[in-house]
Amino acid sequence: MIENKQSAPLLSSMNLANGIHVSFYNLSRKIAADRWLIKVKCDALLPLRDDFADSVEDTEFRIFVKDRCKNGLVFTVVKERTFIDESEKDDLLSEMLAQLEKNSLQYVGSELFPEKFLERKMEDFKNEFRVRQEMAKVKKNEEEDEEPVDFSACFKD
Repeated sequence: MIENKQSAPLLSSMNLANGIHVSFYNLSRKIAADRWLIKVKCDALLPLRDDFADSVEDTEFRIFVKDRCKNGLVFTVVKERTFIDESEKDDLLSEMLAQLEKNSLQYVGSELFPEKFLERKMEDFKNEFRVRQEMAKVKKNEEEDEEPVDFSACFKD
C-alpha cells in the first residue's frame, strides 16, 4: 500500500461519514508499442483506536493483532483492462474511475461495513496466528532433534 501511495498518481481521495478514508490511484502503464494496461486501485483505510484489541484475552494474540493493525485496516479493490489503445486510455480511465467510485463508495460507505470488515479481518488474523504458532512448534521440534555430530554412530564394529 505504501509503495503505491508514493509512486502512483492519486486520482481522488475523500473521507466518508462512517470514518473510512478512501483513495483512488492510477496504476496504468504502457505494456506494448501503443497498448496500455489501464488500472485503477481503491484503498479504503479503516483507522482503529489503540484500545480496539483490548477485549482479546490472549496476550500474544492481542500483540499480534495490534502489530498487524498499527496503521489501520485497508480494504483494496482493483479494476483493470489490458491492451487498450493509447487513443482510448484517457476516456477509459475516467470511465473506470467513475464506476469504481460509484460501486466502492456505495459498499464501503455503508454504516455496517466497518464492523463487518473488522470481524472478517479478526477471523483472518486468528487463522494466521494459529498457523504461525504451529509453524513455530514445528521449527522448535526440528531444532530439538538430537543428531549425532558425525555418522560414526551409524556403524557398528
